[in-house]
Amino acid sequence: MGRIGAIVTVGLWATALAGILTPAHAYVGPGLGVAVVVTVLGVLFGFGLALFAVIHYPLKRAMKKRKAKAVAEAEAQTQTMSGAETDDAAVSPGTTNAG
Repeated sequence: MGRIGAIVTVGLWATALAGILTPAHAYVGPGLGVAVVVTVLGVLFGFGLALFAVIHYPLKRAMKKRKAKAVAEAEAQTQTMSGAETDDAAVSPGTTNAG
């Protein structure tokens, strides 16, 4: 039995059972409706939060790594600039650095 045969079989059973079952004639109050809505919203919020966490965490790590790299480059540039200023300051006053 293939996939289509299984779907047809399930559909036939569902149709047969729906024809046999009788309505319950039960009252469904507003409390049950609110509970269903809140449950569905909670499940959707949970999936959304999980998806956000899965996407956000790697992006956060990449941004943190990029920021650390930029800070390291800025510090290296500052150190090279401060080293050049120190060399210029080492020349005694009244002399030029023109060689």
